[in-house]
Amino acid sequence: MDQDVARRRRAVASLDPEREPWALLEGLDDPAWQVRHEAVRHLRAMRAPEPLLEALLERVVGESIEARCAALEVLRSLGAVVQAPVLARLASGAAPVHARRFLVEALLEGADAGCVGALEPLLHDPDPTLAPVALEVLGTLEDPRARSLVRSSLDHPDPVARITALLALQRRPREAPVDALVALALEPLTAEPACALLVAHGSPEALGGVVRALLGPSPLASSAALGALAPALPELARGGLPEGLKAPLGAALGVAEDVLRGALEGPSREVAAVLLVLLGGASAPEGARSLLAASPGSRWTMVEGMVSSALLAHPSWLEALVGEGGSVAEGALAFLWRRGPAEPGAWVSALVERAVDRGVGGVWPWALLLRTEAGLRRAVERLPRALELLDDVAWDFLLASDAPVPWLQAVLVSEGSGPLGMRAAEQLAAKGCDVDRALLAEGEARGGRSREAALGARLYLGACTFEELVAWTQEPSEALAEAAAFVLAQREDIAERLEASFDALPLQTRCRLLRVSSVLEAHGRLCARALDAAEPELVREAVSQLPDDAPLSTLERLVEHRDPSVACEALARMLVADPSEARARGRALLRAPAPELRREALRALDPRSPEDRGLALEALHLERESSVRDALEAWLEPFFGGRKTL
Repeated sequence: MDQDVARRRRAVASLDPEREPWALLEGLDDPAWQVRHEAVRHLRAMRAPEPLLEALLERVVGESIEARCAALEVLRSLGAVVQAPVLARLASGAAPVHARRFLVEALLEGADAGCVGALEPLLHDPDPTLAPVALEVLGTLEDPRARSLVRSSLDHPDPVARITALLALQRRPREAPVDALVALALEPLTAEPACALLVAHGSPEALGGVVRALLGPSPLASSAALGALAPALPELARGGLPEGLKAPLGAALGVAEDVLRGALEGPSREVAAVLLVLLGGASAPEGARSLLAASPGSRWTMVEGMVSSALLAHPSWLEALVGEGGSVAEGALAFLWRRGPAEPGAWVSALVERAVDRGVGGVWPWALLLRTEAGLRRAVERLPRALELLDDVAWDFLLASDAPVPWLQAVLVSEGSGPLGMRAAEQLAAKGCDVDRALLAEGEARGGRSREAALGARLYLGACTFEELVAWTQEPSEALAEAAAFVLAQREDIAERLEASFDALPLQTRCRLLRVSSVLEAHGRLCARALDAAEPELVREAVSQLPDDAPLSTLERLVEHRDPSVACEALARMLVADPSEARARGRALLRAPAPELRREALRALDPRSPEDRGLALEALHLERESSVRDALEAWLEPFFGGRKTL
């Protein structure tokens, strides 16, 4: 907002609507919406608006769209006092023809039965914009004559007027004539509000009309009918609708069953198939098979978007989906897991077991099995099949914190579970569960992945010594070695011993400790010890683990390290911590003995600095290493017009 607009807005905001209403009225003509909004807010608060009514109406019929909208906003909030001057203007014929609809709009919140006589002729006026707004006002009135005019306008020649009449009748759906509504439900333009009214009407005749629209030739009408029925269908399928609506809706669909079956070959076949599934009985499988023949996109629109909850009541539907296999089966079982009953019935259990036998459905049949005691037993029995079928993402889900203890114990000691057994042990430890040590010994004795799982369980359950942990950090299994290093770094009871003997530990163990302990308190102390180690590999690991706010003195010392890779890593860290110091170091390192350090030094230089460009050019003339020359030429190229020039 510029300063001038802000000044005008403050001026309007300071006016008193009771003492300075005319000044506020001028604010409605301001070109800035912020000023007009402030004027409208004050004028709506007037206790005695009558002296301003004519001036407001002049703006309503005037040429300025902005002033008209602002004046209408004020008039509609003033209530019944607006009606008399509006009707007088309409009767006098003084208002411009194109502006009469704006006068009628001013009545939307303040009209009463006294305006019905004046509005009735407007329903047949040649101006097509008048009938809809007149019907909108009549629809707000409780007057019997006004309600009769709204009903009789359902056959108005103008479609916008018919839609307005339908919307006005939403307040009193039982008053709407069913025959007229059914006719409108078959028209594409009026189908949506007409179908909504028919469903709200609730009589068998009305609901039969919705089914007619559903199966009619117009795709728009079919879509509108299904959209109107969708909220009622889940309750119908569960048998939970009030009798006043349940019986007529069920009767209408039942009568239409033959028609629906015939429609399976027509343009509305998907809609008909969904309704046949919902009807149940002998026709449900036929509907399910027909819906499966549709495209996947259409199928899932039907299931997820419209009547998905109701479909849970129909085994034939889900059985057909699971039988199809692939992503369709997976989606159906995921849907059942998310929205199905907490305690699946016998048919669900049988369906899930069939999915497991066929190897379809991904993780979801296993997740469903874990919900009940009987299913859990079956899941444990079939665990080898799960280990064979499922990927890491699925196991992340099945070994989450809410997994049942028997399932975790079974995974822990299962043949071939490997790292999965370690993760199961971690969850068991978090739950405070005891694990039979005999089972762990048995798993360790088996060797291979079972041994890995058993060792992992001992890690997470605390049944291991310092020496064992150190030995396991050198295991071939990366998962087991890293887990051992993590436990070794976090065990408080051996923290002092770890730090005292850190330098004597195997190099691989120390490197792993630095990598996995970054979230632990001991990390800083271990990292400081590693920076002074003799082995370059360990120092490199320690430098890579330094925090962004590492002391500059430490980085300066490491830039001078005898191992070039350590010095390069330290210079890269310095570039983040202190670019100016890194730049100074980079200039000096342009003549370092190690080629890789000379290349790294270029990253620290400032290409905008003539001094740095001169140093790089001088280094280029002295450089004999081809890889460093290439790096220098590439760095200088933008300033010297290409490598040929160089």
